[in-house]
Formats: sequence, C-alpha cells, structure tokens
Amino acid sequence: MAPHPDDEVLGSGGAIVTLLAAGVAVHTVCLTAGEASHGTGDPGAMARLAERRRAGLTSVLRALGRLPDAVHAHLPDTGLDQHEETARAVTAEALTRTGATLCLAPWEGDLHGDHEAAGRAATNTRARAGRSPTKPTRSRTCARSPGTTTPTSPSLSTSGAPALARLCHLPA
Repeated sequence: MAPHPDDEVLGSGGAIVTLLAAGVAVHTVCLTAGEASHGTGDPGAMARLAERRRAGLTSVLRALGRLPDAVHAHLPDTGLDQHEETARAVTAEALTRTGATLCLAPWEGDLHGDHEAAGRAATNTRARAGRSPTKPTRSRTCARSPGTTTPTSPSLSTSGAPALARLCHLPA
C-alpha cells in the first residue's frame, strides 16, 4: 500500500523484489496521485503532475518485475487522514480480491501525515478482520515499512530476506 506514487519503491522496493524472486504475486494499491507535492495553487498543474506520477508508478512497477497495474484509490493528496475509512475499504477489497496474506504499509509513526494515515488504515483493515496487525498467521499480516521521512523508524526486517520469507509464509 502506497500513500503516493514512489512510496511503494522507497518503502518496500526491496521487499517487492524479494517477494517476486520467491514467486509471490505482488499487487500495489496507491491511495493518492501525489498531486499536491509541489503546492496546490494551480489545479491544472496538479492534474498534470498527478498524471505524470501515475505514469511513473506504472514504469517503476514494470522495472521491478512482472507486476500488474496498481489499483488507484484517487484519494486527495495531503488529506488521507480525512479519508482513512475509504483507504481501509480500498485496501480490504484489494486484499480480498487478490487473496493476499501480507500487506506492506507505511509505519504509523512516520512524520508524513498521509503515510501515518495509510499505516493506520492498513492496521485497521487487519484489526477489523479480528487479527493482530503484526502477528504472522496463515491469514493476513500487516508489516510496516519505514517512510522516507523517518530513516530511523522500525524496519520491515532486521535480518534480511530469511525473516521476510518467514513473515510472508515462504520457506526460509
């Protein structure tokens, strides 16, 4: 789950490549188009930037491997905190549709409001299913990746690919 185009690579790019190499299907949900990253004064410029960022996301996914197109939620950039329920619903639908057992999402303690909101939405997706947000099970697991604004935040894995493989229910 990416709050903006580029967060999928910055937060989870290594995990995506590792999962693909292990033969795991990977899907991407992008909650916003990142249209407000350079200001909100010119709606036309914001629309053009949104299109460029969505196209960039498609290019990046192709560069990482054989990945399907991202699901775009079209939620407003810099306003995810006001749309967490929709973000949760979009994420839940994607997890259900794909049969995914792992959701990689931003850490709720990130210093970027959209990243925090996305992390909470992912955690709430799992919690509403009656499951612990981080305990690996045969059902869904939510792992948080550090955001680009918090280089010292908890990482997805401190011991490399074998830990990620165990978290994803892959043979180590």
